[in-house]
Amino acid sequence: MTETSRACSWVAAHLPVFAINFVLAPAEGLWALRLPDTHELFLLGREPGSALHHSSSLGSRVTSSHGRDRPLVVIASERMDADPGWMPLEAGELVDVTPALHVDRRHILDSPPARPLSLQDLGARARSSQASAAGGRG
Repeated sequence: MTETSRACSWVAAHLPVFAINFVLAPAEGLWALRLPDTHELFLLGREPGSALHHSSSLGSRVTSSHGRDRPLVVIASERMDADPGWMPLEAGELVDVTPALHVDRRHILDSPPARPLSLQDLGARARSSQASAAGGRG
C-alpha cells in the first residue's frame, strides 16, 4: 500500500467526511481520489489533436491549446468537452498519473467513510457551497 493509499484510508476510517475529491500534484506525478459518491470526478486521456475549451456549469472557463500538439490527461469535476473518452471515477478509486502520462486506476477504499457527514451536519455556508457544487442535488 502506498503512502497516499494509507493516508486516504486513515482519513476515511478516522475523520468525519462529507466528501473527498482531491487532485494532488507533486513533482513525481498526479493523484486524484473520489470518496464517497457525493460529487462526480472525471478522467480523460487524449492523444494530440485538439485544444481543450470549456465553460463550467459554475461559470469558470478553461482553455488549453497544448492538446493540439501533446497528449493530455485531465481530471475534472465535470466533463469539459464533448469528447467521448471522459470516464467517471468510482467511489474509493485512486488515479495515479506519471510524468510520462501513464495512468493507473485502482480502488483503495471499498466502503464509505466510517464517520459520514450529511448536508445537515454542515454549517450554512458549507451546506450552500455543497448544494451548489452538486447542482442542487444535495
